[in-house]
Amino acid sequence: MGSLQIKFLFFYIMTLLCVGIFIYFEKESKINSYLKEKTNSIKVTHESLYHEYKKLADIIFFTQIKQQDILEIFSQAKSASIDERKIIRDKLYTRLDDVYSLLDSYDLRQLHFHLPNSEIFLRFHRPEQFGDSLIGVRDTVEYVNKNKQIIDGFEEGRIFNGYRFVYPLFLNDEHLGSVEVSFSTSEFAREYDIDYKTTSFFLVSKNLVDQKVFENEKDNYRISFLENFYILNDEDLLKQESKMQELSKDIIDHKVIENKIFQGESFSISDNDICDTITFIPIINPVTKSVAAVH
Repeated sequence: MGSLQIKFLFFYIMTLLCVGIFIYFEKESKINSYLKEKTNSIKVTHESLYHEYKKLADIIFFTQIKQQDILEIFSQAKSASIDERKIIRDKLYTRLDDVYSLLDSYDLRQLHFHLPNSEIFLRFHRPEQFGDSLIGVRDTVEYVNKNKQIIDGFEEGRIFNGYRFVYPLFLNDEHLGSVEVSFSTSEFAREYDIDYKTTSFFLVSKNLVDQKVFENEKDNYRISFLENFYILNDEDLLKQESKMQELSKDIIDHKVIENKIFQGESFSISDNDICDTITFIPIINPVTKSVAAVH
């Protein structure tokens, strides 16, 4: 083979190599652009649905809870004896029982009243459980009772987690404590799937559940396909999570997924063979700013 032929062959091979590299990076660039667009789209729709829940919580608070007679009943609790508090608690429960039953049919998860020291005064879903302190457990409640300002966001609790909307309560400028309206994360995921024709899951930090949830309530959770996250023991969510497990294990190592989630950045991964995509939206605690869950 002559030197000219060798040069031509070298040039030909280098050209093919350069074209191959160009095609590879062009393909990767398009995939990354698609995944970024997909992530941004999911984030926007997630925030849109969350905003609807926030509007509903505000309506519940301002039209059903922030009422003169309710505030007057609750105002007696702060300085009352144990026996007197039972009477006040029963009055408050009776006054709002019909409202709570109606709202429960619209997927209201919890309605709580807290004293100024962040002690539980009344749980409508567990009226027999009261008097426990939420200090060190519920950052949002502590924040509202300390700062007298409204706050909202996802948070794990003693019994359930939820998207929580916590409001300070006042009567004649006297701080009475706080009230919380919260919605089920599983119902949020179901509604999201219906509205946007998709399949989603909701996973909660294992560390938070282990730290905060009452021992007798921990059977509400089970380990998910990510070892540092639990999933609610909900039949529909478990079916969806199983699909995610099968898909994700063929795309990327689960430990890599967990590390990216705990960095707090939303991201998407895809399986080009079956043209499917999974998007992970980290859910941040509104007070601590740490990752508490992923949707």
